[in-house]
Amino acid sequence: VNLKSPQLFILPVKVFVDVMAADGRNLKNEKILWDTGINITLIKDIIEVYIPVLHSQDIKEQLDINKVSKANRIRFTLNIHKLTPKDFIKNNLF
Repeated sequence: VNLKSPQLFILPVKVFVDVMAADGRNLKNEKILWDTGINITLIKDIIEVYIPVLHSQDIKEQLDINKVSKANRIRFTLNIHKLTPKDFIKNNLF
């Protein structure tokens, strides 16, 4: 399940939460994995950045074991199908 809050104030910032259930065979502590963080919209409906802040213990341990830096945890969404010039100008400039 992926959830996003409504926009916070007038800033293009939201809070996101990802939750997943697993059978636990390959996990140490938890059957429910989750992470949460900040979602920033750079261009409405086209480019979004996801910056994770907190993780469940099993995710945190795997990230640490594999030496995944905080910068490599940041994810982007690019909705290329919404990049039609007409719609982009209409939705972002006027």
